[in-house]
Amino acid sequence: QKTAYEIPKRDWSSDVCSSDLTEVSLYKELVTNFEKHKITRYTISDDTLNDSVEKCEMLYKLSQRLPFQLEFWAYIRLDLLAAHPETIDMLYQAGLRAPYYGIESLNEETAKFIGKGGSRNKLIDTMQFIKNKYKNNISQTGSFIFGLPRENLSSMQQTAEWLLSDQNPLDSWDLMPLGIRNSKKINST
Repeated sequence: QKTAYEIPKRDWSSDVCSSDLTEVSLYKELVTNFEKHKITRYTISDDTLNDSVEKCEMLYKLSQRLPFQLEFWAYIRLDLLAAHPETIDMLYQAGLRAPYYGIESLNEETAKFIGKGGSRNKLIDTMQFIKNKYKNNISQTGSFIFGLPRENLSSMQQTAEWLLSDQNPLDSWDLMPLGIRNSKKINST
């Protein structure tokens, strides 16, 4: 199977790169890529693929009409999967095989402060449900940031211990310290 980066001389001005993407234009693009290049696997760079149940439904319905089994990696909000569990099967059946969760923190107060939802237990239960149901057919990755506001050392230690434990259903994870960068331009002359 080919992936998008293997296409020689790809025209990146297509509908897929457009901000006004529709189900029809996406369908046409996926079918064209399959017919011309046999592409079935994608990285979907939408910052939150599951930001609405309607978008998940659209992707599911579209995938069922394709002449191939779509597979994709995408940024997924774990708290939204937990809040709308009906989207889990929709996304899997649409072809989601590698969700990347920007969890950032399992501390509820911190998560709420940065605009994320869901309790620690509900998030972990959702990841475990996915692991139990889809086994090795889906590879879950979570990203975490230590040093966010309202998260104390004890909470960070609890998360680190969980990440290293057998109780962690993630296949891989990223852990980074909060970084603050100076945004001044550097004069290179």
